[in-house]
Amino acid sequence: MIRINLLGQARPKASRRAVPLGAMIQVVFLATSVVAALGALWIHDVAISKDKDRTQDQIAKLQREKQRLESLKQQVEAFQKQKDFLQRRISVIEELQRAARDFPVLPKQGFARTQGKLPWPVSGKVLANFGELRAGGPLKRVPGCFAQRDDR
Repeated sequence: MIRINLLGQARPKASRRAVPLGAMIQVVFLATSVVAALGALWIHDVAISKDKDRTQDQIAKLQREKQRLESLKQQVEAFQKQKDFLQRRISVIEELQRAARDFPVLPKQGFARTQGKLPWPVSGKVLANFGELRAGGPLKRVPGCFAQRDDR
């Protein structure tokens, strides 16, 4: 409904009604609950953020540790390869030392004077001497001395 003030009278002020106390308590309680809930959510968010940061720090630390361990693993593998290589060289050196111990030392007289005095390189039976014919034909000659080893 529309009212038109033709007489120019002052408009009467609306009377304010008092808000019932029960409704005011409900509004205050609702506002307090909303503020408390927002505070609890904020606290929870801060805790989750700290937990997330802590977890990310742990992940970064574990990744660094993983890289360090992989590097150590590669070093161990390289050292193992080097150890195997050196172990093979040591065994060759030891074998050469054993062979050198068993090998006679030539006298200072020279090689020609030791003819017939040198030991055989292997012990066993002589199968063919130098220059003998092979069983394959008359033109094939034995290029050296063949011996059969006893330890076989």
